[in-house]
Amino acid sequence: MSYGPSRKHVFLYHAYALALGGWMKDKNGNLTTIDSVAPSVLSIAGGFGSASVHDLNCGARRKFPFGESGPEGFSVYVGHAYTEVRGVEDEELGIYKTTVRSVLDNVRINDVFEVEHAEAILMSTHGKPSDDDGSVEEGKVVVGDSNMSGVTVAGKRVGLEKRNNIDSVPSYGALKLLGPASLTSLCDWNDPAAIPGAPQYAIDIATINQKSQNHLSFSVFKDVVLPPTPGARAFKSSIEVDDFGRIFLGEVMASHGMKQVTMFRIDLGCDNCGGVGGSDGTTNGSTIPP
Repeated sequence: MSYGPSRKHVFLYHAYALALGGWMKDKNGNLTTIDSVAPSVLSIAGGFGSASVHDLNCGARRKFPFGESGPEGFSVYVGHAYTEVRGVEDEELGIYKTTVRSVLDNVRINDVFEVEHAEAILMSTHGKPSDDDGSVEEGKVVVGDSNMSGVTVAGKRVGLEKRNNIDSVPSYGALKLLGPASLTSLCDWNDPAAIPGAPQYAIDIATINQKSQNHLSFSVFKDVVLPPTPGARAFKSSIEVDDFGRIFLGEVMASHGMKQVTMFRIDLGCDNCGGVGGSDGTTNGSTIPP
Protein backbone atom coordinates (compact mmCIF):
# COMPACT_ATOMS: atom_id res chain seq x y z
CA MET A 1 0.00 0.00 0.00
CA SER A 2 1.36 3.40 -0.96
CA TYR A 3 1.43 5.92 1.85
CA GLY A 4 -1.23 8.59 2.02
CA PRO A 5 -3.01 10.76 4.58
CA SER A 6 -5.97 8.35 4.75
CA ARG A 7 -3.90 5.30 5.63
CA LYS A 8 -5.47 3.62 8.66
CA HIS A 9 -3.90 0.17 8.80
CA VAL A 10 -0.85 -1.94 7.97
CA PHE A 11 -0.95 -5.48 6.60
CA LEU A 12 1.67 -7.94 7.85
CA TYR A 13 2.42 -10.72 5.38
CA HIS A 14 3.41 -14.20 6.52
CA ALA A 15 4.22 -17.30 4.46
CA TYR A 16 6.82 -20.01 4.13
CA ALA A 17 7.46 -22.94 1.81
CA LEU A 18 9.81 -25.86 2.44
CA ALA A 19 10.46 -28.73 0.07
CA LEU A 20 11.78 -31.19 2.67
CA GLY A 21 13.24 -31.37 6.15
CA GLY A 22 13.42 -33.53 9.24
CA TRP A 23 15.46 -35.19 11.95
CA MET A 24 16.33 -38.57 13.44
CA LYS A 25 17.90 -40.06 16.54
CA ASP A 26 19.96 -43.22 16.37
CA LYS A 27 19.88 -46.13 18.80
CA ASN A 28 22.36 -44.25 21.04
CA GLY A 29 20.28 -41.08 21.15
CA ASN A 30 22.54 -39.11 18.79
CA LEU A 31 20.68 -36.48 16.75
CA THR A 32 21.02 -36.13 12.99
CA THR A 33 19.13 -33.39 11.15
CA ILE A 34 18.14 -33.18 7.52
CA ASP A 35 19.03 -29.66 6.50
CA SER A 36 16.02 -27.75 5.17
CA VAL A 37 15.71 -28.25 1.42
CA ALA A 38 14.89 -25.19 -0.72
CA PRO A 39 13.30 -22.99 1.98
CA SER A 40 11.49 -19.79 0.99
CA VAL A 41 10.22 -17.16 3.45
CA LEU A 42 8.10 -14.11 2.65
CA SER A 43 9.06 -10.70 3.92
CA ILE A 44 6.61 -9.11 6.35
CA ALA A 45 6.28 -6.37 3.69
CA GLY A 46 5.30 -8.85 0.95
CA GLY A 47 7.11 -9.40 -2.32
CA PHE A 48 8.49 -12.65 -3.73
CA GLY A 49 11.01 -15.33 -2.82
CA SER A 50 12.03 -18.68 -4.29
CA ALA A 51 14.60 -21.46 -3.96
CA SER A 52 15.50 -24.63 -5.82
CA VAL A 53 17.69 -27.72 -5.38
CA HIS A 54 18.60 -30.54 -7.77
CA ASP A 55 19.96 -34.08 -7.26
CA LEU A 56 20.22 -34.09 -3.48
CA ASN A 57 21.30 -37.12 -1.44
CA CYS A 58 21.05 -37.05 2.35
CA GLY A 59 20.20 -39.20 5.36
CA ALA A 60 21.94 -41.44 7.89
CA ARG A 61 24.11 -44.11 6.33
CA ARG A 62 25.38 -45.90 9.42
CA LYS A 63 24.47 -49.57 9.70
CA PHE A 64 21.24 -50.11 11.66
CA PRO A 65 21.08 -46.49 12.91
CA PHE A 66 17.82 -47.14 14.75
CA GLY A 67 18.73 -50.54 16.23
CA GLU A 68 18.71 -54.12 14.98
CA SER A 69 14.92 -54.14 14.50
CA GLY A 70 14.93 -50.92 12.45
CA PRO A 71 16.01 -50.18 8.89
CA GLU A 72 19.65 -50.81 7.99
CA GLY A 73 20.07 -47.18 7.08
CA PHE A 74 18.10 -44.09 6.12
CA SER A 75 18.61 -42.41 2.76
CA VAL A 76 16.75 -39.64 0.94
CA TYR A 77 17.11 -38.67 -2.72
CA VAL A 78 15.43 -35.59 -4.20
CA GLY A 79 15.63 -35.13 -7.95
CA HIS A 80 14.18 -31.62 -7.97
CA ALA A 81 12.82 -29.24 -5.36
CA TYR A 82 11.34 -25.79 -5.88
CA THR A 83 9.54 -23.39 -3.57
CA GLU A 84 8.11 -19.92 -3.92
CA VAL A 85 6.18 -17.41 -1.81
CA ARG A 86 4.48 -14.25 -2.97
CA GLY A 87 2.53 -11.46 -1.26
CA VAL A 88 0.82 -8.58 -3.05
CA GLU A 89 -1.99 -6.08 -2.59
CA ASP A 90 -4.81 -6.25 -5.13
CA GLU A 91 -6.08 -2.66 -5.07
CA GLU A 92 -8.87 -3.38 -7.56
CA LEU A 93 -10.40 -6.10 -5.37
CA GLY A 94 -9.39 -4.44 -2.10
CA ILE A 95 -7.59 -7.50 -0.73
CA TYR A 96 -4.16 -8.72 0.26
CA LYS A 97 -3.24 -11.99 -1.47
CA THR A 98 -0.51 -14.46 -0.50
CA THR A 99 0.43 -17.56 -2.48
CA VAL A 100 2.71 -20.48 -1.64
CA ARG A 101 4.09 -23.36 -3.72
CA SER A 102 6.29 -26.21 -2.54
CA VAL A 103 7.26 -28.73 -5.21
CA LEU A 104 9.12 -32.05 -5.09
CA ASP A 105 9.88 -34.31 -8.03
CA ASN A 106 11.45 -37.76 -8.05
CA VAL A 107 11.75 -38.42 -4.31
CA ARG A 108 12.99 -41.76 -2.97
CA ILE A 109 13.25 -42.60 0.72
CA ASN A 110 14.94 -45.87 1.66
CA ASP A 111 13.60 -47.57 -1.49
CA VAL A 112 10.36 -47.89 0.51
CA PHE A 113 8.55 -44.65 -0.29
CA GLU A 114 8.70 -42.94 -3.68
CA VAL A 115 6.93 -39.90 -5.10
CA GLU A 116 7.09 -38.75 -8.71
CA HIS A 117 5.49 -35.39 -7.94
CA ALA A 118 4.21 -33.62 -4.82
CA GLU A 119 3.06 -30.02 -4.70
CA ALA A 120 1.56 -27.99 -1.87
CA ILE A 121 -0.32 -24.96 -3.19
CA LEU A 122 -1.96 -22.44 -0.87
CA MET A 123 -3.57 -19.07 -1.42
CA SER A 124 -4.82 -16.74 1.29
CA THR A 125 -6.89 -13.60 0.85
CA HIS A 126 -7.48 -10.96 3.50
CA GLY A 127 -9.88 -8.05 3.21
CA LYS A 128 -9.10 -4.56 4.44
CA PRO A 129 -10.39 -3.38 7.82
CA SER A 130 -13.63 -1.49 8.02
CA ASP A 131 -13.26 2.29 7.93
CA ASP A 132 -15.86 2.54 10.68
CA ASP A 133 -14.51 0.40 13.50
CA GLY A 134 -11.38 -1.28 12.10
CA SER A 135 -12.96 -4.73 12.18
CA VAL A 136 -11.86 -7.28 9.60
CA GLU A 137 -13.09 -10.70 8.59
CA GLU A 138 -10.89 -13.73 9.15
CA GLY A 139 -8.68 -14.49 6.17
CA LYS A 140 -9.64 -17.25 3.74
CA VAL A 141 -7.07 -19.91 2.81
CA VAL A 142 -7.59 -22.45 0.01
CA VAL A 143 -5.45 -25.56 -0.55
CA GLY A 144 -7.41 -27.54 -3.14
CA ASP A 145 -4.83 -27.27 -5.93
CA SER A 146 -2.33 -29.22 -3.81
CA ASN A 147 -1.62 -32.60 -5.39
CA MET A 148 0.52 -35.74 -5.53
CA SER A 149 1.11 -38.35 -8.23
CA GLY A 150 3.23 -41.42 -8.79
CA VAL A 151 3.25 -42.49 -5.13
CA THR A 152 4.59 -45.99 -4.41
CA VAL A 153 5.15 -47.88 -1.16
CA ALA A 154 7.30 -51.03 -1.14
CA GLY A 155 7.08 -51.08 -4.92
CA LYS A 156 3.25 -50.91 -5.07
CA ARG A 157 1.44 -47.98 -6.64
CA VAL A 158 -0.78 -46.09 -4.21
CA GLY A 159 -4.18 -44.81 -5.29
CA LEU A 160 -5.19 -41.37 -3.99
CA GLU A 161 -8.80 -40.21 -3.73
CA LYS A 162 -8.82 -36.44 -3.50
CA ARG A 163 -11.55 -34.61 -1.63
CA ASN A 164 -13.87 -32.45 -3.71
CA ASN A 165 -15.05 -30.30 -0.79
CA ILE A 166 -11.81 -29.29 0.83
CA ASP A 167 -12.19 -25.56 0.09
CA SER A 168 -15.98 -25.29 0.33
CA VAL A 169 -15.52 -23.47 3.68
CA PRO A 170 -12.14 -21.70 3.42
CA SER A 171 -11.94 -20.05 6.86
CA TYR A 172 -11.32 -21.75 10.21
CA GLY A 173 -14.06 -19.87 12.05
CA ALA A 174 -16.70 -20.90 9.52
CA LEU A 175 -15.51 -24.51 9.68
CA LYS A 176 -15.96 -24.52 13.44
CA LEU A 177 -19.56 -23.37 12.98
CA LEU A 178 -20.48 -26.31 10.75
CA GLY A 179 -22.83 -28.92 12.12
CA PRO A 180 -21.26 -32.19 13.35
CA ALA A 181 -22.29 -34.16 10.26
CA SER A 182 -20.79 -31.64 7.83
CA LEU A 183 -17.59 -31.23 9.82
CA THR A 184 -17.16 -34.98 10.26
CA SER A 185 -17.26 -35.49 6.49
CA LEU A 186 -14.08 -33.40 6.27
CA CYS A 187 -12.41 -34.07 9.62
CA ASP A 188 -13.09 -37.82 9.57
CA TRP A 189 -10.24 -38.82 11.85
CA ASN A 190 -11.18 -36.94 14.99
CA ASP A 191 -13.09 -39.49 17.08
CA PRO A 192 -11.37 -42.63 18.41
CA ALA A 193 -14.74 -44.25 19.14
CA ALA A 194 -15.68 -43.96 15.44
CA ILE A 195 -12.74 -46.03 14.16
CA PRO A 196 -13.00 -49.41 15.94
CA GLY A 197 -10.26 -51.81 14.92
CA ALA A 198 -7.99 -49.02 13.75
CA PRO A 199 -4.24 -49.31 14.40
CA GLN A 200 -3.06 -47.80 17.67
CA TYR A 201 -1.31 -44.85 16.02
CA ALA A 202 -4.58 -43.88 14.35
CA ILE A 203 -6.48 -44.05 17.63
CA ASP A 204 -3.81 -41.90 19.26
CA ILE A 205 -4.05 -39.26 16.54
CA ALA A 206 -7.86 -39.27 16.64
CA THR A 207 -7.68 -38.69 20.39
CA ILE A 208 -5.29 -35.77 19.91
CA ASN A 209 -7.54 -34.26 17.24
CA GLN A 210 -10.62 -34.67 19.39
CA LYS A 211 -9.02 -32.77 22.27
CA SER A 212 -7.71 -29.94 20.12
CA GLN A 213 -9.35 -26.58 20.87
CA ASN A 214 -7.65 -24.29 18.36
CA HIS A 215 -6.91 -26.50 15.36
CA LEU A 216 -8.74 -28.70 12.89
CA SER A 217 -6.87 -31.53 11.20
CA PHE A 218 -7.87 -33.16 7.91
CA SER A 219 -6.37 -34.30 4.62
CA VAL A 220 -6.40 -33.29 0.98
CA PHE A 221 -7.18 -36.97 0.36
CA LYS A 222 -10.27 -38.82 1.50
CA ASP A 223 -8.58 -42.20 1.27
CA VAL A 224 -5.49 -43.93 -0.02
CA VAL A 225 -5.63 -47.36 -1.64
CA LEU A 226 -2.70 -49.72 -1.23
CA PRO A 227 -2.78 -53.09 -3.01
CA PRO A 228 -2.02 -56.11 -0.79
CA THR A 229 1.58 -55.51 0.30
CA PRO A 230 3.48 -57.66 2.81
CA GLY A 231 4.38 -55.58 5.86
CA ALA A 232 2.30 -52.53 4.87
CA ARG A 233 -1.26 -51.43 5.65
CA ALA A 234 -3.31 -48.36 4.73
CA PHE A 235 -5.74 -46.52 7.00
CA LYS A 236 -7.66 -43.51 5.65
CA SER A 237 -4.94 -41.09 4.40
CA SER A 238 -2.02 -42.95 6.03
CA ILE A 239 0.12 -46.04 5.48
CA GLU A 240 2.03 -48.02 8.12
CA VAL A 241 5.12 -49.92 6.98
CA ASP A 242 6.87 -52.46 9.21
CA ASP A 243 10.49 -51.58 10.11
CA PHE A 244 10.07 -48.17 8.51
CA GLY A 245 7.31 -46.04 10.01
CA ARG A 246 4.00 -44.35 9.32
CA ILE A 247 3.35 -42.21 6.26
CA PHE A 248 0.70 -39.46 6.35
CA LEU A 249 -0.42 -37.99 3.04
CA GLY A 250 -1.87 -34.56 2.25
CA GLU A 251 -2.15 -33.31 5.84
CA VAL A 252 -3.87 -29.97 6.44
CA MET A 253 -3.86 -28.15 9.77
CA ALA A 254 -6.29 -25.24 10.02
CA SER A 255 -6.30 -22.56 12.71
CA HIS A 256 -7.54 -18.99 12.89
CA GLY A 257 -6.60 -17.25 9.64
CA MET A 258 -4.06 -19.90 8.68
CA LYS A 259 -3.59 -23.29 7.05
CA GLN A 260 -0.51 -25.51 7.00
CA VAL A 261 -0.11 -28.24 4.37
CA THR A 262 2.35 -31.14 4.31
CA MET A 263 1.95 -33.41 1.32
CA PHE A 264 3.77 -36.23 3.07
CA ARG A 265 4.96 -36.66 6.62
CA ILE A 266 6.79 -39.73 7.89
CA ASP A 267 7.14 -40.87 11.49
CA LEU A 268 10.23 -43.04 11.40
CA GLY A 269 10.12 -46.32 13.28
CA CYS A 270 9.43 -45.68 16.93
CA ASP A 271 7.72 -42.53 18.16
CA ASN A 272 10.95 -40.79 19.17
CA CYS A 273 13.45 -41.70 16.48
CA GLY A 274 12.63 -39.22 13.76
CA GLY A 275 10.37 -37.54 11.27
CA VAL A 276 10.47 -36.22 7.71
CA GLY A 277 8.12 -33.71 6.09
CA GLY A 278 7.89 -33.10 2.36
CA SER A 279 6.26 -30.38 0.27
CA ASP A 280 5.30 -28.10 3.16
CA GLY A 281 3.67 -24.71 3.11
CA THR A 282 1.97 -22.20 5.41
CA THR A 283 0.25 -18.89 4.86
CA ASN A 284 -1.71 -16.36 6.82
CA GLY A 285 -1.35 -12.68 7.56
CA SER A 286 -2.91 -9.98 9.69
CA THR A 287 -3.75 -6.32 9.81
CA ILE A 288 -2.94 -3.69 12.40
CA PRO A 289 -5.42 -2.71 13.79
CA PRO A 290 -7.04 -4.75 15.28
